[in-house]
Amino acid sequence: MNYSKSKLALSICSLKEKPNEENYSCCEYCVYRLRLYCKRYANEEIVWTCSDSKQFKTAGTTEKIRITWEAKSYELDRQTSLPGSLRYKNTNSGHDLVVLGNKAMLFNIKAGTRLADFCQTAEMKAGKLPYLFAGAEPFVPN
Repeated sequence: MNYSKSKLALSICSLKEKPNEENYSCCEYCVYRLRLYCKRYANEEIVWTCSDSKQFKTAGTTEKIRITWEAKSYELDRQTSLPGSLRYKNTNSGHDLVVLGNKAMLFNIKAGTRLADFCQTAEMKAGKLPYLFAGAEPFVPN
């Protein structure tokens, strides 16, 4: 990831907080702050609310998440996806989570069904990017 060009990384690095020149360059400081931000969400459950009054929870990092759907938890691994999106999949259960800049969708690829649509976190509803984008390549809207 090119941390120096990431809008999220730059927004995390507050201009009020100057790095100690002996310890960090500005870019190193931003990477340090970004890692702290990512660790914050590694164990914290984030609630996603969806259309049709559905919801699920996620916890984890950019590479691996745990999703809680209908009182059951599943481990999903990050998959290759199109630029500007993240995709997580559990091939055993069939759960497939696609995260875009403004929404997420949960599928069961084994059953061929969309389980939840237009899912957002509280931060996303406030116009921010999904927390999972913190450790990923920056999202570039078209």
